[in-house]
Amino acid sequence: MPYARLSASGNVREQAQSVERTGMGDLLARLSVNLYGAPALSLREFPRYHQDWIIGATLQVQAPTGHYYHEKLVNIGTNRWAVKPELGASKAPGPWTLESEASVVFFTDNDEFYGGNVRHQNPLFAVQAHAIYNFSAKLWGRSTEPTTPAAARP
Repeated sequence: MPYARLSASGNVREQAQSVERTGMGDLLARLSVNLYGAPALSLREFPRYHQDWIIGATLQVQAPTGHYYHEKLVNIGTNRWAVKPELGASKAPGPWTLESEASVVFFTDNDEFYGGNVRHQNPLFAVQAHAIYNFSAKLWGRSTEPTTPAAARP
């Protein structure tokens, strides 16, 4: 369970405002499983292992357990569930490791949002890609493309 302290200030309708919140955040649970590749290795086998394909899946669930006040606009908790399935793959040709991951986050509605409103959010889709070059056993470099949620695209 995360614990958070939030402090913010700014102008709202040209008047200086500030807010502070302290409390428990929403519980986050994650289950990950390798579907293919990456076998369990002994300590003796590990140095000789050479990766080929690895495919894995993750399911992450965020439960609305954090501090939430329906009469306040700024909260630590979200008062809604979020579920995020992910699928990832990794391939290591030579000194390169190429990785990709696709995910989507589904949200339930927050029926007690500020001002008696309902907060509804469409699913967020994301894709990531990474290219890693292993110069030696002790040195590597990584280039990462930023995640672009589908909702943010024009």
